[in-house]
Amino acid sequence: MTFGVIVFVFMTTWHTGIKAVRQKLELMTESADQFFGRLAENKIPRVPGTGVFLTRMTDKIPPPIIDHVAQVGALHETLIALTVVFEEVPRVQRTNRIEILNLFESFWHITIHYGFMEVPDLPSVLQEAKEVGFAVDLVDAIFFASRDQVTGAKSGWRVTRWRLPLFAFMFRNSLRMSDLFNLPPRNFLEIGRQVEI
Repeated sequence: MTFGVIVFVFMTTWHTGIKAVRQKLELMTESADQFFGRLAENKIPRVPGTGVFLTRMTDKIPPPIIDHVAQVGALHETLIALTVVFEEVPRVQRTNRIEILNLFESFWHITIHYGFMEVPDLPSVLQEAKEVGFAVDLVDAIFFASRDQVTGAKSGWRVTRWRLPLFAFMFRNSLRMSDLFNLPPRNFLEIGRQVEI
């Protein structure tokens, strides 16, 4: 019974913490029109190349892209928000693997679907995107991902004080995206940031 209680505490802490992180990140997003309007207004330069930002967001500009502009003061000419979805089936057919949406000029959202028994390999799947009409060359694309560290918010706690250190430990030791998705190390940039929950 003690073991069952420990497992229950870990699982509920993880669930509560992940929900709090997603709620916090949702508040940090922008619509595509708002984001690109601000780029034009502030005359943010677009540099040559392709930037691929891994994100769970599907309909807004995710925080890593917004933070990148704020910190670097520039943005790649071609921009891709990439979302990986694991379906509740063992395997996903190749014809249903990729969804590509052009959300704005030179900005795409790509969703890649995997079954729960499949091992993700993003570079290989993205090369297949050309077969469905995606003309962007991803050979030299730079992949960006966030490595978040959670901290306690000064007010409006979403995770109780006693759970926060446990969730922070679990979150810090979770699997890295570069390992999970077989991303090339030379083309992968992981950005650390703090998220208050």
